[in-house]
Amino acid sequence: LLRLAKEIGTEAFHVFFLVPTGIGRGLKGKELSQEEYEDCLNWLYEELKNGAIEIKPTCAPHFMRILIQKGENLKRFEKGPFHTFSRGCLGGISFCFLSSKGEIKPCGYFELSCGSIREKALREIWETSPIFSLLRDPNNLKGKCGRCEYKFVCGGCRARALSLKGDFLEEEPNCSYEPKVK
Repeated sequence: LLRLAKEIGTEAFHVFFLVPTGIGRGLKGKELSQEEYEDCLNWLYEELKNGAIEIKPTCAPHFMRILIQKGENLKRFEKGPFHTFSRGCLGGISFCFLSSKGEIKPCGYFELSCGSIREKALREIWETSPIFSLLRDPNNLKGKCGRCEYKFVCGGCRARALSLKGDFLEEEPNCSYEPKVK
């Protein structure tokens, strides 16, 4: 796909990584392995570095860790496709999702509701939801994400953790990185 995008002169290649929720739930077990995921993110980094096309991995919070490990100055990404990046996933931290039924969630893939705008004002939900409060402090993360030195820039995909581990604060299921902090 990337080769085709380059051949036809596409300006940007935004890759969405599977979050097995909703219709994607039927794809559980067919997603990339941790190693394949890591290899893919490293490959995307190399392609980004080559600069032939704008590349942005979405629902791939580990990409921030890879950028840092590769020695990238994150200020380089303040413009262009990464201009909204300050950490891997900003769901529930800098934005939220409003469903067609009025449910407020950290993102469209997150299967727990933080409240309904039919019952409370958006601002009240945003400021008082226990789920949002937990998401906003990376020190609440469990497993290897909780010990990881990159938790403040990556944070893992909380919707993926919820879907595959049953707890949105659990470690990111697709991450192969072993934290240096024990």
